[in-house]
Amino acid sequence: MLETFYQHLSRTRLLEEGQRVIIACSGGPDSMALADLMRQFNFDIHLAHMNYGLRGDESDADEQLVRDFAAEFELPVHVRHADAAKAADARSGGIQEAARALRYDWFETLSQELNADAVATAHHQDDLIETHLWHLLRGSSWSGFTGIPSQIGNIVRPLLFARKSDLLKYCESQAVPYRIDHTNDTLDYSRNRIRHEVIPLLESVRPGFRKNILRQIENFRDLDYVATQFLSSLTPEVIEVSNIGLRLNVNELRKLPFQRLLLLRVARDYGFPARRVDELLALLNADPGKTVYSPTHRVIRERDALVITTRAVSPPPPARIAPGQEELHEPVHLLIEYGSQESLPITDDQMAAYFDLDLLTFPLTLRTWRTGDRMRPLGLPGSQKLSDIYTQEKWSTTEKESALVLCSGEEIIWALKSKVADSTKISPNTRHVMCIRIIED
Repeated sequence: MLETFYQHLSRTRLLEEGQRVIIACSGGPDSMALADLMRQFNFDIHLAHMNYGLRGDESDADEQLVRDFAAEFELPVHVRHADAAKAADARSGGIQEAARALRYDWFETLSQELNADAVATAHHQDDLIETHLWHLLRGSSWSGFTGIPSQIGNIVRPLLFARKSDLLKYCESQAVPYRIDHTNDTLDYSRNRIRHEVIPLLESVRPGFRKNILRQIENFRDLDYVATQFLSSLTPEVIEVSNIGLRLNVNELRKLPFQRLLLLRVARDYGFPARRVDELLALLNADPGKTVYSPTHRVIRERDALVITTRAVSPPPPARIAPGQEELHEPVHLLIEYGSQESLPITDDQMAAYFDLDLLTFPLTLRTWRTGDRMRPLGLPGSQKLSDIYTQEKWSTTEKESALVLCSGEEIIWALKSKVADSTKISPNTRHVMCIRIIED
């Protein structure tokens, strides 16, 4: 095993001798085998153990074993106590998910504190197969079948070449101490059922299925690379990154024979699991305004596009413009000028508005528009709903959501980037002019 491990490191170059490496060490046979293998090479290794306290005395015994191993070989050891159950309640998720988040957050912090080159975890070949089957059961996209990556950032997994049985044999032959977490033997978790029921069944149905799955994983990795490279090369006619978010041109997307593949690739970056790709496909034939949500993002059907943005946040608080004020920075950058009709000639620019200063009531208020808001646009005899104005001007849903209005007292005198009010217009009798201009930084 020692020679095989060395050859694997030399071939993959995941780690270089002399590097400072943190080893995630639970006390189980996998991580203890990794710690023992690495201590025999020229690495500056630190052991990191997180005690969740979920198994009482057994959890404390795991911690003590790691401490004793570190002491025997004079290795630095770092231990942290965390409440995974409490974290799971706070995250509204499972204990395993919460524990994993706590663990990797700590690894990142510890890595920065120690200026470590890498954090090594003891994932092995059996984990690869279990993860592949887990994604199959979940209905993941093809990217889910690429298995556990050997490296993400500074997280490395140098044991993916080895089977669980190989690591157990190594620990037994080299008298490496380890402890067994018996919760891994229960069938309370889906991953455990895959490990103890599904995999043995598949082995009985098709001997050698492990090699077939490992071969499939390699194939899916190649497919993921090819598909990602191809999809990223699509012209802006199909995919465009705008200041609002990602836009997918509906008409161009309909022409593609691989709509599902493209949406699968895009969806995974915005919090949509593969099983929801049918909802995204349905948006191609939905009415404008139809929206689907992920925990972090949303996809809106606009007139000619699918627009992906982050989920809407609370509107910004109203801002005030005082008499004589010359600039406003939030929620939008405005420059304010004062003068006469001669010094501030009116131009046809929707990014600017001109007012008779003497007809305004200060402070002016800048706020987001509300349902039911009305104004009397310049040159019209009566008032109109802002919603109707935005619809007539073909504003998108995302543009409407961020639309701002300027008020004098309770009256809307400017729907920014749209209409100005008739009541405060410049007339031949106007002596003092105020110009407000939107600056797009």
